[in-house]
Amino acid sequence: MKRLLLLVIIAGVVLGLILPRPGLSLEHDHHWLPVLAAVLESGGARVVEYDLEGWATLQGSAEPELVISRLQGKLGLTQEALITGRTTWGQAWQKSGVNSDGAVVQFLIQNDGRYQSPHRSYCVIRCRLSAGNRSDQACSHWEQRLRGILQQLGRDHRLYLTVRGVIPRQVGRQAEQALGRSLFHLLGGRVTGSQDTEQYQSLTGYSPLLPDVVNTGNSEVNINIAFVGRKDVSGTQIYFGVPVITAEY
Repeated sequence: MKRLLLLVIIAGVVLGLILPRPGLSLEHDHHWLPVLAAVLESGGARVVEYDLEGWATLQGSAEPELVISRLQGKLGLTQEALITGRTTWGQAWQKSGVNSDGAVVQFLIQNDGRYQSPHRSYCVIRCRLSAGNRSDQACSHWEQRLRGILQQLGRDHRLYLTVRGVIPRQVGRQAEQALGRSLFHLLGGRVTGSQDTEQYQSLTGYSPLLPDVVNTGNSEVNINIAFVGRKDVSGTQIYFGVPVITAEY
């Protein structure tokens, strides 16, 4: 417990340096991947991966073929093959690959012809970055890049950010809760829900400092942390996301 308190104090100092100043527009003027990474590192975790996933409803006049052409260039997927097919919703287009800076990128465009007239199309983009020697600036670049692409695609859009870290030891359930609540508090938030299973423990919360909100029943959520550990593995994986975790664990 003493080690946990020390880590929380360190986290408070780090976040005091990197959180946005009052008056800034949080959604557009601040990048959250470095903040989430600093939180995990201050909590004793080694950051191993960044996961960005976003969606947008395409503007009514946007042709999927034209959107595909633009996305290929902006995401650096000009050489990969485009996969087309039909789902129960309608026509779908998908492309994935690794671009020149090592990011694993995928996008999907789905035409929805079930109810709307004229038909509506949606776009989902996912980018996975290995931490390695990647700088905060490089991660911020991808966060800004995807946010800009989604804004251009349609007025209705959302971006989800997740950072995955590893603590090189098993962490007990009570310690997980204490660390999760402390990190939420450092971001100006509080825990609003939790889920505990044999494989993982997940905490959800809300902070007025964070830019995006997901409504889940009777509560608003924009912070999510999950602790994943197995009996046959010595370490504990931590997923920290805003507004919620979309990476699989």
